[in-house]
Parts: sequence; structure tokens; C-alpha cells
Amino acid sequence: MKAVSTSELTITKFPKLKHEGKKYQFRALFINNGRKIAFEIPSIKNFDDKSTGPYYAARRLKEAITYNLINMGLLIVPLNTAGNRYQEIIDNCEQIKVVKLTNDTAKKIVNGKNKAQISEFIEMNNIIIEAINH
Repeated sequence: MKAVSTSELTITKFPKLKHEGKKYQFRALFINNGRKIAFEIPSIKNFDDKSTGPYYAARRLKEAITYNLINMGLLIVPLNTAGNRYQEIIDNCEQIKVVKLTNDTAKKIVNGKNKAQISEFIEMNNIIIEAINH
């Protein structure tokens, strides 16, 4: 677990949080003034495929919020993410903020290319800033 810290913000890559022996690991954990915000991207080989990854990621975030391990979750999912169980978690847990990306945008972000649609970057940036400063 590597941590990057500024005066008030600490970012930890792949943090491992525990509750009663169960481990919760996310892509990153932002800690700002005591608020813990988990950043999660489900493991999906192709963002165009329908997968249960977003459901399990949403469930992990919800459980971590319920057990007071984190205060908020930021979830990045494919644009066409659907499913009753996934949607029920998202609809009933306002502490989970969702950003939906197209397959092309996700690939550009992962590959480090700065050609993704600016509106999606702005939306993701605004959600992260709001969550950290809230």
C-alpha cells in the first residue's frame, strides 16, 4: 500500500481495509480531513461487455460504507451498465457516486492518452473534487 500525501490529502493505492476478518480492497483511497473516499473501477476486460463486475464493486463500496470503513465511494463503470441488483445498490446508497464511461474513453484513460471526451473528464474531476471537499 503506497501513500501519497499533501498537507491535508492522502492518497493510498490499493488500500486493504478490514471488517470482522473480511477484506475490502479498492483502486485508491483518498483521505481528506478525516473523510475516507474509496475510488473503484471494476475489473472488466472490455467496457462494452455486460459483466457482474460493476455489481460486485458497488456491493463492496456499500458494505465498506455500512461498516464505516469509508464515507463515500467513487465508482467508474461502463456506459451500458445495468442490472436490477446493481441499480438497487446505486439507487439506495447516495454515498456512492457513479461515472459512466464508454469503452473508447476507458481505454484512453487506461492507456494514458489525453484524447478522451472532455465532458467525461470534467464530470469525473468534479465528482472527485466534490467528494474530497465535502
